[in-house]
Amino acid sequence: MEVLKDAIYNGKKDDGTDIIPLPYAVIATRVKRLDRIYEKLLEVLYDIRDTDNTLAKFRDVRGARVVLADEEKCFNLLKALRNDTKNFIIEDGDVDDWIHEPKHRENGSEYKSIHVHPTYANVVYSVHIRTHSMDRAALTDPQLLHDAKYLVEKRQMIIRDVPYQIRRLVAAVMGVTESPLLIKN
Repeated sequence: MEVLKDAIYNGKKDDGTDIIPLPYAVIATRVKRLDRIYEKLLEVLYDIRDTDNTLAKFRDVRGARVVLADEEKCFNLLKALRNDTKNFIIEDGDVDDWIHEPKHRENGSEYKSIHVHPTYANVVYSVHIRTHSMDRAALTDPQLLHDAKYLVEKRQMIIRDVPYQIRRLVAAVMGVTESPLLIKN
């Protein structure tokens, strides 16, 4: 993630000015928990589709959230990441712009963020770039959170589609000892 920090703190616009003033950038990193990696692996192996009918992809095991002062700085960071071909590989399908085309929820709320999946050192990361107000909405609006209902639905699909013996075998290989998926159906 040091390269990501360098792109943020040392990046310049075409006119030579700073992309992001230091006091306004927040970076949070995470590694997905082992039990969720196990579930994601089963989703990918068995082509279990997400609730919006997209195939699961194994590209969010490691991630970062970058929170910036305004939308312009978000797009400046995206441009800096795309231009840093020495460190990052970003393919055409690796960017989801939900700032210009927000995800609309049933209650009228909108999810806004840029999701970019750069490859760095042969590892695909999930980087969410958003403003402070977008981040607050994503973390506090119940309609925008990956709630318990979402996980229950995903786990039910895995239990339905993946044989119990396979779930046990993959869990044993990965060292997963506790998961709702290990209950025999």
